[in-house]
Amino acid sequence: MNIHTVLNGESLYDIARRYSVPVTKILQDNDLSTDRLTAGDELLILKPTKTVTIRGGDTLESLAAKYEIKKRALLCQNPSLILKSRFCPGQLITVKQDNSQIGIASAHAIIKRGCNREKLTRCIPYLTYLTSFAGVIRDNEVRLTHNSDWIDEIPYIREKVKLLGLYDVSGGKFLSDRSSYTKIIDGMISLAEIGKYSGIHISAKEAALSYPERFLEFLLEARKSFIGCDLILFT
Repeated sequence: MNIHTVLNGESLYDIARRYSVPVTKILQDNDLSTDRLTAGDELLILKPTKTVTIRGGDTLESLAAKYEIKKRALLCQNPSLILKSRFCPGQLITVKQDNSQIGIASAHAIIKRGCNREKLTRCIPYLTYLTSFAGVIRDNEVRLTHNSDWIDEIPYIREKVKLLGLYDVSGGKFLSDRSSYTKIIDGMISLAEIGKYSGIHISAKEAALSYPERFLEFLLEARKSFIGCDLILFT
């Protein structure tokens, strides 16, 4: 897999020839409806070494079993397949590709109100963590500001680590005393359980800067409370 940055004057055909990949595959993998490119654009280049044509009756599960690969790997090699409307007889897909391993990494997506659902859906195969910023810390309480249940409707979302994102809009006031931030932790745990989130992602830069020692105490206490869960704490 390569991420190619388009150079000034470079055409899609130049790029396809450079990587020995069909133009149609680059268009498909990047969800492009035109071959017009702009310098600075980034293209996902997936290099197949074995391709097959989808036949009537084929499913992701049956193809993965037939070619002895994991369903997740099949989706990563063919990102357009995450959209069910793209899985149809006659489509050429990759079942094996040049994918030299260079290390282990995890990908993290942050979802905010108004997120483009289709683009998020196409990214799902590559993600490990998914944070939905749907709540705030205000007046020593944790509150949901909008409903993010639609995320659960995305195909294969259950295979990802889903995190509840919270913005601190109190300016760090929840750190005024131990009882205040303990209440916040209890509120976070409650919301995480209700929404079936695996952990919490906190955006509280001002709190960390204004009350560094108390913020550290808060992080340590939160860590204890979330033993056994994925907990991501950002400042």
